[in-house]
Amino acid sequence: MDYSTRYEQRKKRRLNRLLNVAIGVVAILIIYFAIQLFFSSGSEEAIADHDQEEQQEEHNEENTEQLIEENTDIDSAQDETSKNEIENEELREEDEEEDEEEGFNDEVRPGDWQPIGTVQSEPFELESQHFSKDHVNWKEMTHAIQYATGLDDDITIWRIENGGNPQSAVGTVSGRDNKHTPYRVRIEWVPERGWKPVEVIQLSENPYLR
Repeated sequence: MDYSTRYEQRKKRRLNRLLNVAIGVVAILIIYFAIQLFFSSGSEEAIADHDQEEQQEEHNEENTEQLIEENTDIDSAQDETSKNEIENEELREEDEEEDEEEGFNDEVRPGDWQPIGTVQSEPFELESQHFSKDHVNWKEMTHAIQYATGLDDDITIWRIENGGNPQSAVGTVSGRDNKHTPYRVRIEWVPERGWKPVEVIQLSENPYLR
């Protein structure tokens, strides 16, 4: 009877030890797989984060390059605009200098003039002798220029020359008060009616006093 009881007790102890060992093994396996799962998940997240960071960096680099290109285009456009403005300003200055050299100040004297009459015969064409101060044509041209400018007999005639065709002339004249800013008068021949003033411009300086 005692023998049977001791056997049963030893059997239970062995069974308990086996169960404890099995539980320990299971616990170790659980811990092992839990650790593996944790580190595996962490690695995947780290890889995913790293990939996302790389994509973000690439995106930022692309945006930066695009901004640089856009700024370069803007700078180029601004440079081109500035260059055009400078060129236009230089052209304006050149035009102003040319106008100054020619002596014009764009002051055109308005007038509605009529032919002054003539004693010369037709057909009329300017010839070299017509510019002689003793010729009747010279006197008629002077009369037409005085009529257009309002100058009296104190008129100073700096030059009268052909106006570009046989029936036109241009005279540069002044009075006692405007010898430094003379008038340039264009006159044209009207058949049987004589010289007619068509344009009077006051110059900003006298080209014959330089």
